Amino acid sequence: MTRLPWIKKYLNGFLYYDLKINGVFISMEQRPHYCDRGNWIVKIIDPGPMSIDSSDLFPRYYFDFEIARCEVHSFLKKRGVI
Repeated sequence: MTRLPWIKKYLNGFLYYDLKINGVFISMEQRPHYCDRGNWIVKIIDPGPMSIDSSDLFPRYYFDFEIARCEVHSFLKKRGVI
């Protein structure tokens, strides 16, 4: 699997990662401990060359960071971004 250039940052005490690749901007943000939808939220801020339709709605929630990271990688690969 190609290693994506995630940039690690902190905002208001929460960890998040930004990724800008081939015209697509993605944010993966840590959620507060009391949130029951997941520990991470993934957002596509600017879909760039991809067409996002109702079948590919964002944001998406994940409980596990590595699974979220792998899902983003698979999504970008399937869409031809990487």
